[in-house]
Amino acid sequence: MDLTPYLDNAKTFLAQDIIIDGRVIPVKYLVATAGAIMGLTAGKVQQTFFNGARNNSKTLLKGKTVVITGANDGIGKETAIDLAKRQATVIIACRESKKTADALAEIRRASNNSNVFHEAIDLADLDSVKAFATRYIDSGRPIHILINNAGIMALPTRRESKQGYELQFATNHLSHFLLTELLLPVIKKSGSARIINVSSRAMYRGRVNFADIEFKRDYKNWEVYSQSKLCNVLYSGYLQRKLNDTDVLVNACHPGVVRTSLTRYLLDESWYLKPLAASVYPALYFFTKSATQGAQTQLYLATSDAINRANSGEYWADCKVQKGKNKLQHDEDVEDRLYEISKQFVSKWLN
Repeated sequence: MDLTPYLDNAKTFLAQDIIIDGRVIPVKYLVATAGAIMGLTAGKVQQTFFNGARNNSKTLLKGKTVVITGANDGIGKETAIDLAKRQATVIIACRESKKTADALAEIRRASNNSNVFHEAIDLADLDSVKAFATRYIDSGRPIHILINNAGIMALPTRRESKQGYELQFATNHLSHFLLTELLLPVIKKSGSARIINVSSRAMYRGRVNFADIEFKRDYKNWEVYSQSKLCNVLYSGYLQRKLNDTDVLVNACHPGVVRTSLTRYLLDESWYLKPLAASVYPALYFFTKSATQGAQTQLYLATSDAINRANSGEYWADCKVQKGKNKLQHDEDVEDRLYEISKQFVSKWLN
């Protein structure tokens, strides 16, 4: 399509002047002004409706130790930087890779804190989770904040973990379940502590398919993802009841729709989505959060003095409790049943 005539007409239009109250005003100035107003308005709309709330807590964490899974990228890395700036000792729990080594260096540099360390873990392998927990317990270090942040999303085809479990259920729920259960003695002994399970808005439509929890018969990628994110919320509710007489607070949260690598499996396995994603990304940018913005709710749960026994065990988004998003929230029978099934899956590694 030849755009030359349209460009010539636009150039002619912009070269014109108009008269307002006797003043000669170039059209190009009016167009520029209108564009600036539209841009500022759009930016304000995005800031108000899509960027979400910010964590305004000024709490320092000197002497506190934080463990974050998946902190070599996205909101996990931004969370690590923020907490390290607050003088915490931060452990990023990720697989060994150049990406992790680079992230470790970046977190130390950005936070000006050398007390940031990497401990290897592969959440697709329960042996690795067990090994991480054993090393950590043997180290004698405390845990004041555990953030189960890592996750994968909506794999188009059914894949399995090293132990043969459906990969989303294994990575998003079972591995964090095992990690938390193994580290609970350390967490409780550390005094005032917090556990944060990063869930998703996808849990709104989630259900727990107890008859086929690994979706062996009829795999539906988004249904599986929604179930795994609901499991994060249900486990948080169970844990809060279990830890009610301790100094440990537990919550789940939705970070928002964030521009991170969470879609990597979805795009890698669905080649036809890549050009589609590339074509709509500029528009999606307007309606999504940066990794820093997406980290705000879990940072709020980690640092705010407003988190207490009364609002613990809840599901949060934009630094606020979200109630009634799924009818299974706080269903103690479902929470108990999920706990028992999860324990059966990982019983070999709990001993």
